[in-house]
Amino acid sequence: AQRIVAPTRCKDYGILSVVFQLYTTPKIHFKIPPTVFYPQPKVDSALLGLLFLGPTSLRRRLAGVSPAHLRSVVTAAFQQRRKTVRNGLKKLALEVYGGDAERVKEFFERSAGEGDLPP
Repeated sequence: AQRIVAPTRCKDYGILSVVFQLYTTPKIHFKIPPTVFYPQPKVDSALLGLLFLGPTSLRRRLAGVSPAHLRSVVTAAFQQRRKTVRNGLKKLALEVYGGDAERVKEFFERSAGEGDLPP
C-alpha cells in the first residue's frame, strides 16, 4: 500500500506508484496489525481504497500522451532502481533518435538545462 500511494522523490516511489496514481486516486484508509492474521506476517498490512478515474479525467491526466508511449518511458525510467533517470532513459532515447548518440546527448543537455530531467 505504501508503494502505491508513495509521493515522488521517495524510496517507495516506482512503477507501481506511477500506474496506480495515473489511473486511480489511491488512499490508505487504515493500517491492519499482523496480530489479526494467522499465521502472523512479518509486515503490517493496510486497507487501500482505489477511486478509479473516469475517461474524461484520465484523458486530462494523460494530456494527449499515448498510454503505450507513457508505458515505454515509465518502464525505461524505472528499469534499474539504482541508476539515474537519465541512464534509464538513454536506451529509449537512442531508439527514438535512430541510434544517433550525438542527438541523444544534445537532448539530455537541453532537458537538464530546462530543469525537466534530473541528472
